[in-house]
Amino acid sequence: IISLGPLGLMYGAGLPWELTVFLAAFWPFTWMIHYLLMAGTGSIRIKGAVMALLTVLVMCLPFLLGIQPLGHLIVVSCFLLVFILGKVAKVMLALCRRSRAEEDAMVAREAHEQVSDGPCIELIASHIDREAASRLSDDTVGIYPTTPSAASTDDLTPSNADCLQDRASADREPNSFGQARPGVSIGLRNVCLFLPAGTPILRSVSLNIPAGCSVAIMGPSGSGKSSITNVLSGRAGYGKVTGEILINGSPDIGIGRLRSVVGFVPQDDVMHRNLTCAETVAFQAALRLPKHLRKEGDWAAAETHETLKKIGLDHVQNTLIGDEHVRGISGGQRKRVSIAMEFIAKPALLFLDEPTSGLDSTTSHSVIELVAENARASNCTSLAVIHQPRYETFLLFDYTILLAAGGYLAFAGKTTEAMGYFQTKLGVSFPSTANPADIFMDAISVESAAKLASQGMMAVPEDALETRDSLGLFLSRVWRKNHRKYGCPATRPDEVPLPKLDPEVCSWTEGMLAQVQRAAIQAQRSLSQSLGFSTVMVLGVVAVLCGVPGDCVFNMIFQPGLVLFFVMLCQSVSSHRHFGGAERVVAWREAGTGSNMILYFFGRDLCAIIEVLVGAVVLTLTYWPNMPLLMGHHTFFWAVFAYIYAIYGMGFILSIMFDPNTAQMVSVFCSFVCFLFMGVQPAFVDLAKGSNGGIFYIIAFSPLRWVHGFLMREHILKTPDAGFNNRLIILIGKNTMDKVGLPLDWIREQPEEEDPWQCNARSWDRWLGDAATGRPPISSVCNVTPLYMLGIWFRFLAVVWLLVVSKTHVTGDSAVIDGAKKSRRNSALVNAGFDAFILALTNFTVCMLLSSR
Repeated sequence: IISLGPLGLMYGAGLPWELTVFLAAFWPFTWMIHYLLMAGTGSIRIKGAVMALLTVLVMCLPFLLGIQPLGHLIVVSCFLLVFILGKVAKVMLALCRRSRAEEDAMVAREAHEQVSDGPCIELIASHIDREAASRLSDDTVGIYPTTPSAASTDDLTPSNADCLQDRASADREPNSFGQARPGVSIGLRNVCLFLPAGTPILRSVSLNIPAGCSVAIMGPSGSGKSSITNVLSGRAGYGKVTGEILINGSPDIGIGRLRSVVGFVPQDDVMHRNLTCAETVAFQAALRLPKHLRKEGDWAAAETHETLKKIGLDHVQNTLIGDEHVRGISGGQRKRVSIAMEFIAKPALLFLDEPTSGLDSTTSHSVIELVAENARASNCTSLAVIHQPRYETFLLFDYTILLAAGGYLAFAGKTTEAMGYFQTKLGVSFPSTANPADIFMDAISVESAAKLASQGMMAVPEDALETRDSLGLFLSRVWRKNHRKYGCPATRPDEVPLPKLDPEVCSWTEGMLAQVQRAAIQAQRSLSQSLGFSTVMVLGVVAVLCGVPGDCVFNMIFQPGLVLFFVMLCQSVSSHRHFGGAERVVAWREAGTGSNMILYFFGRDLCAIIEVLVGAVVLTLTYWPNMPLLMGHHTFFWAVFAYIYAIYGMGFILSIMFDPNTAQMVSVFCSFVCFLFMGVQPAFVDLAKGSNGGIFYIIAFSPLRWVHGFLMREHILKTPDAGFNNRLIILIGKNTMDKVGLPLDWIREQPEEEDPWQCNARSWDRWLGDAATGRPPISSVCNVTPLYMLGIWFRFLAVVWLLVVSKTHVTGDSAVIDGAKKSRRNSALVNAGFDAFILALTNFTVCMLLSSR
């Protein structure tokens, strides 16, 4: 598909047919190389390589056989039609098979009231001994019902009946969890998580979490604490999730539908450090607070003040967040601001990844107390991953989930009943001077459990202490035998109403205004950095003026190019501040909350226009009066404005694609390549001769080439009796000017009515020249429109890449587990389609640039 599009477009634009066929076949050829070099299944590699090779042959054979362009297009179109029909037939067949499989599964579900988690156990049998796996499979048959209604109140144990009674009495209490208010309850049924290599992270986890409660998730390193929150928040795209997840008792509500009512507090304090506490929270309110929850009047300020007062930050609301260089609020206060950023959006489900990390015990207690109070008051189900809190902090949670190393579930019940469970079912002794939370952690870690068993403080078989899997298997088996007594029953369908999904938040106009306002405040407070880049640019201009005086023809041409090269270096690095560095992780956090990333990009881009304008003014004031080129100041200003505009677009792409250090290195490399392709050294005529002008497809993406060609032509046109038009200069520097694509003798000989500068010809034809008619290559550029086209194209690519990268991080495709990056293998068709789309857009843009007149 993507080969046919450029073929027709480029041929319609009038490019040489040979070059058109080469470009159209280039993409499938590179895709064939990709398949041959990729790792993975041999059959997939061979099939993909053969398909790509077939595409190359279809593109090239008609040309080699001498078929005319129209016939060539017909051959390719027929091949495309056959390919599409085959794909449609394949998809229809897959849908029929899927529909039949779903019908069979529905019949099986209705025929059986109870199911076993045997399939999940079979998947992890390769990682634990087979005998233990079979014992666990036998012990767990029929424990969990297929539907929540199967666990009726008639056969509940006294403890479960008490649990339901507690929830029923809570309905009469004004701000307790369990009221029939909109909320989110969660049920897991035999949920497993496997990495692509087959390594299990979670193993057959089944539990229930009521709506409006606070839950502590604890466990040793490698137990899957963060993974279970990733599964529940839809961020586990790095692995394969099996089992069933129930939302409010229904399996039909996907996790993805809850994204608009879910909040996520990351472990690190990800926020804009050059905003105040009030500004940080207020902008989150403007972008995320649903309209049906907004109050009358100045609702943003009112909600912000109320939230900051609730979390105890009203006395520092006008203080900057601060970072390593600027003093601001304390670490505990930053953690509170991070939580307030989610509270202000009124989520129904809140995940907190280690909210107490790096905090002292007193601050940790106040943070968890804040989360627990908000859960009860707002009916917000809150799940927090924590590490060994003090016991008073531990008791603030309504429920506790303990995961043993290896991803086994050791306990999932009321926090107040955890000690009794470990005492009666596992024989754990709790010394009066010890923190029970620490004893819990010791009992589910194999080394510490072995020490407790040797001291007679825990009753566990010796064979269960051999490996972490054997201990986890033992703890999981004991919990499954006793979960009905200590666990809370499942939520029945329609027992708790869902909150309003996909609520209306800010409009596009409101969102854009908020993004621009926030970016403007940040730009104002980082003014010193902008001044620093401008100072470096001015120093570079002064250095070039001193080191390369415009006292000869070559220097008159070379000096402006060298100045523009320094400008590109400074401005490309300066542009990284808008989407690179710490801003990248802030963008990923906002993307995870469902913020509109298109508005985010264009809001910051509009603010960056001010910096582009300032850069153009500074360069005009410093270089225009001293440069050897003679032209009006307004002409020079608008030329460098378009030049810096294109540079910023390129910098946006690099800052989004790469980490900060790599982005700066790539920016320097790109600037140097653009300088080489400017057309001075190596000479423009040599570039035109090389590869028969094919190098122009790379040169077309160099902003430096376009602006330098424009400035040279403007200088010659605006100075009829000076500069390069001076007869002596023409005589002395004729060879130099001919090499750089300024054949003034030939241009002077042409009549004015025949367009001596060839402005009505395409840029490709003007740059390449015509040996048949004796027209030499002319490097001039007649206007700055191509620079604006480049800037727009760069920004479009940056938006697309921002959406892709944000989506990747939101779904967990780039999550780091056990120190290695595990990326889910996405559909090859999606990857190919994305690459093809970018390539088609690139070809089309090059076509427009080189065909511009």
